[in-house]
Amino acid sequence: AEAHTPCDATTAVAEALGLHTTPARSAPKLVQDALRGKRMLVVLDNLEQVNGIADLVEAWRDAATDASWLLTSRAIVGIRGESLIDVTGLPYPREGEELTDDHAAVDLLVSRARTAGVELQLDRDATAIARVTQLCSGMPLAIELAAGWLRIMPLASIAAEIEAGLDLMVAAGGAEDPRHANLCSVFDAAWTALTEAEKAAMTRLTVFRGGFTEVAARDVADVDRPLLLALRNRSLLDLDASGRFGWHPLLGAYLRLRADLDALEPIRERHARYFMELLARCEGAEKSWDTRDPIAALTAEHANLEAAWVKAVEAGWWEMLAHAGTMYRLSYESVGRPARWAEQLRHALASVPRDTVPWALLECHESSLLLSAFYIT
Repeated sequence: AEAHTPCDATTAVAEALGLHTTPARSAPKLVQDALRGKRMLVVLDNLEQVNGIADLVEAWRDAATDASWLLTSRAIVGIRGESLIDVTGLPYPREGEELTDDHAAVDLLVSRARTAGVELQLDRDATAIARVTQLCSGMPLAIELAAGWLRIMPLASIAAEIEAGLDLMVAAGGAEDPRHANLCSVFDAAWTALTEAEKAAMTRLTVFRGGFTEVAARDVADVDRPLLLALRNRSLLDLDASGRFGWHPLLGAYLRLRADLDALEPIRERHARYFMELLARCEGAEKSWDTRDPIAALTAEHANLEAAWVKAVEAGWWEMLAHAGTMYRLSYESVGRPARWAEQLRHALASVPRDTVPWALLECHESSLLLSAFYIT
């Protein structure tokens, strides 16, 4: 329903219950009388679009003490005594996990492809199926939008397009429901509902890659605990079992499109220094403690470390590069990407001035790589 005020919501519920208002019996009174004493389930969907809905629903609940209530919203409604259930995407195959049709996201993609006249095969198309469902993080709408383009594109090309941006996140040929025609419209609605402080915080957080901790959010992006809670309560941030924050990858792409890159440059620099210093701290920990602690940190923060290293090369922070090389190499080994470390090292060596200590230390890393390759051969 196009309901944006409590009055609109009351009228919509009255109509759904088949009630007819009269001058003597207003919609609020009719709804309360209709619900009173009933044993029923009341489902109210998309409540984030109605400002001030909490007081109204509490009044209805007081009248209908035997009713059960199921509310859906992208933001916490704030009803007295409510219990929260976070709804995530459909299960999808993670990196390195075997692809099966037991993954609901895979089943949905194969089903929607069949609707479009394309037969996907789990053995032949396994890589592309896994990649599309991973990029969509199991989001049903995103999977359906992606499948709609199978009439003119192979699935591998669709995966590459999604990885590059949001161009394919629109319904091929339009959609019956305008809300399902374009993923950006979903994100636009969530963005518009934010306060200016929340918008600024989300924008600053876009400097992170692969998630972040509460401490990093505070020290790098000036986003404190109350702001993190506000964004979490609006379903814009996820929190995993280890305490790391993140967001849906397609939301990340949307936020980066909105961000003013020039204005973010000081935050990006602070991000790079923070994670280059983390590499230095890990090196000290590796020498004095059990190596499980620094290796775990390197693995968790690998994407942030990669962004920091790129910025350090770009900014000419040669001393930082020299002292972070060993731990940076270990971060690539911890995620199984040693070839990428070799590329990064060659790029750094081409940028660092020759005949300097940083260049010599990085050159030692390259010599080590060449020696390892020789013995493997």
